[in-house]
Amino acid sequence: MGALIHDIVEKGFDASKTKTYELSILVGMGSFDYMVHDAQQRVLLWRSRALSASNEEEYGKAVEQDRVLRQPFRNIRVGWSSTKQTLVPNRLYNPAEQAVYLEQSVDIDAEEKTRAEEVPAMGMHHIYAVKEPDLKALQSHFPGSRHFHLGTALLHEQQRLMANMDTACVFIHLRGPHLWVSAFDKSILRFFNSFSYKSTKDFVYFVLLGFDEAGLKPSGVPTLLSGAIVENSEIYQQLSRYLPDMAFAPRSAYYRFDGLLKQQPAHFYFDLLSLSNL
Repeated sequence: MGALIHDIVEKGFDASKTKTYELSILVGMGSFDYMVHDAQQRVLLWRSRALSASNEEEYGKAVEQDRVLRQPFRNIRVGWSSTKQTLVPNRLYNPAEQAVYLEQSVDIDAEEKTRAEEVPAMGMHHIYAVKEPDLKALQSHFPGSRHFHLGTALLHEQQRLMANMDTACVFIHLRGPHLWVSAFDKSILRFFNSFSYKSTKDFVYFVLLGFDEAGLKPSGVPTLLSGAIVENSEIYQQLSRYLPDMAFAPRSAYYRFDGLLKQQPAHFYFDLLSLSNL
């Protein structure tokens, strides 16, 4: 199993009180990330571990070797960062046709299972594929856990941020070798998709494609970045050439952060906090 990327435990964390805490886990893209918060919305722990592979065996090792993850929690959410996904308006959604919707845009492997969840504020269902052995493994490790797609969590939080904005806005989220682009015109979602990139040129191309598909001009629309992006990176520097109104996603006002987490850029764990809000 890979090394820890982030390991932040606040002084207020008490392993004997996990039955009163909530646990949010995000898997896929070669990592296993989780966050713990209490009933007062204080974020107490953030841990991120690199994995040699994203599969049931590696997920099992991550759980077995982490004492915190073996404790009982009041509420557990698991987020999947699969890139096989699509959105379907509620008026067109038929639960019996989940695989049909997804197969129109991606190939579904024999061991993959389609799942769907509603994005209520947008009147849509988010359909995605996960490997069934991986799903069963995490359901076994975390009985009673609720499972979501990363994209559902991102859209939910992005829609919440849009409630305070009277303009269009584009969100870019980076996780591993993939990025998610969401484009809103006020409260209306104009574009949402994920892309695999191999170079900075690819990254910039997919971002600009999102603007184009949404009918928005990069020079006149605010853009919020989240995920593992830093200002001195080549990706950030190249994006800034095209996106003059670019900033990092803000820290959630819903949660409370103590000293150690306050020192970390909030956009690094935007996805985990988004998942925690579902």
